[in-house]
Amino acid sequence: MSLLRRLLHYKTALVVLIGLAGFTFLVLIYFNATPKPERVTEPLVMDYGPSDPRFARDLAMHMAAPWTEGNRLSLLENGE
Repeated sequence: MSLLRRLLHYKTALVVLIGLAGFTFLVLIYFNATPKPERVTEPLVMDYGPSDPRFARDLAMHMAAPWTEGNRLSLLENGE
């Protein structure tokens, strides 16, 4: 292989490695800079049940997800 071809090959490999390192760096910055979702760590205390209209609104607010029509709630006992 001629010297010119070897230099071109090394330059191409170097550009690819620098690109991958830059991409990895940006991905790490993105995942460390974005806020993490908060987990519910304490029991939710509600003075009303699932039949009350406030239930869907309040549950959606706590879970950060909309409560849409057609969703169901089942009460499980003893790990059913």
